[in-house]
Amino acid sequence: MKEYLYALKKVPLFSSLQDERLAEILRIAQKRKFPRGKTICTEGEPGESMYVVLSGKVKVVFFHDSKEYILAVIERGGFFGELSLIDGLPRSANVETIEDSEFIVIRRGDFLRLAKENPEILIEIMKTLSQRLRATDERIKSLAFLHVENRILNYLLEFAKKNGLKVKNYLIVEKVPSNNEIANFCGCARETVSRAIKALKDKGVLRGSKRQYIILPPAESV
Repeated sequence: MKEYLYALKKVPLFSSLQDERLAEILRIAQKRKFPRGKTICTEGEPGESMYVVLSGKVKVVFFHDSKEYILAVIERGGFFGELSLIDGLPRSANVETIEDSEFIVIRRGDFLRLAKENPEILIEIMKTLSQRLRATDERIKSLAFLHVENRILNYLLEFAKKNGLKVKNYLIVEKVPSNNEIANFCGCARETVSRAIKALKDKGVLRGSKRQYIILPPAESV
């Protein structure tokens, strides 16, 4: 029980709630496991549940002209499908497990009944959605106005902040995303990523190999 309470507490949507309220949410929730490569949500299908990742990893993607575009990678402590708790509209993207994963699943009908009794939950939802909207706006600006090298560097910097290690003036990243993953996220071709990374290395902004990157901090980058 404590593990599940901790998982819910890490979700911004529920972070301000007391343990008693979190326990109420857990009582209406289900625990489900999915194997690697399982499609959990499909774009266009009815949105009826929110998922909190207890373990594993998923990717949020959409497809256009037979090409996959990665919107986000969500790991332990993350969540998705929260919009369906409010509007019940069809899913806006596909969600697929990258690893064997376990989730807390909260169904819309159960959540709405609980939210009517706990209005503070709805306030937390509005805060979270506002933050995500701002982040989306920034990414749109990046894709629209930044040179491809800067887009790729910004992506690697954000990845490094979440998954890397800062040593003196450098960010060190192990398990670097593949060029294909970077291309999908930055909206460019894999070959473009290869050329941009070479250019960044030539400028001294990026060092390392496919398995590890060392990145200069933003103030010293291009």
